[in-house]
Amino acid sequence: ILPDAFMRRCLVRNLSLPEKREELIETLVARGRAHFEDLSDNLLNTAAGKVADDREFAQNNHLRPLPGQAEYIDLLRVIYEQGKTEEEREARLEKVRPYVVAKGFTPVP
Repeated sequence: ILPDAFMRRCLVRNLSLPEKREELIETLVARGRAHFEDLSDNLLNTAAGKVADDREFAQNNHLRPLPGQAEYIDLLRVIYEQGKTEEEREARLEKVRPYVVAKGFTPVP
């Protein structure tokens, strides 16, 4: 928790994500497209679906932190930088997903 004096000097921006799966995927895809214009709609949607799946898994199993936008952008960055073709990027998505998205799951006390 940050001290009150510090918080008074900050602008706070809530970056909450939609709860409904389709809205979550739509939001993530829009944010991903803003960062990686060269990635296909298929890859953006597939990666967003994986994040939504892992987010649901975490919620259902009382795990935290819930994967969100940062994990989605990290996942896109890896597949963008380490794959030159659509096929390479799809293969990379499956390989790195467990390390990028579900990396921090811990039981909720």
